[in-house]
Amino acid sequence: MEIHHAKKVVIITEKLISESVCELIKDSHASGYTICSVGGSSERNVKSSDDGASVVGDFSNVKIEAILKDQDEALHLIEMVVDEFFTDFSGICFIEDVQVLRTSKF
Repeated sequence: MEIHHAKKVVIITEKLISESVCELIKDSHASGYTICSVGGSSERNVKSSDDGASVVGDFSNVKIEAILKDQDEALHLIEMVVDEFFTDFSGICFIEDVQVLRTSKF
């Protein structure tokens, strides 16, 4: 089985903007994404995935992951997310090196 190199973009942000972030992912060269609720701690606050803010779902945090074929596509996606959302909303983005088996899926 042959393994291929790819890039995983990880975006952790407010659920309130998740649909709009996912639209940017769809507009990029990613074939799809994974999204899940998350909690954690940062220099600004602590958010648990099961705290009171989750009762009002829009105030919870999500992690959105998408796999792209190369670094340029991954950087372009992150730049779009940061430019469009992270002036007004909290979030963090990073890129991870991954290896995939079926490049046709990405």
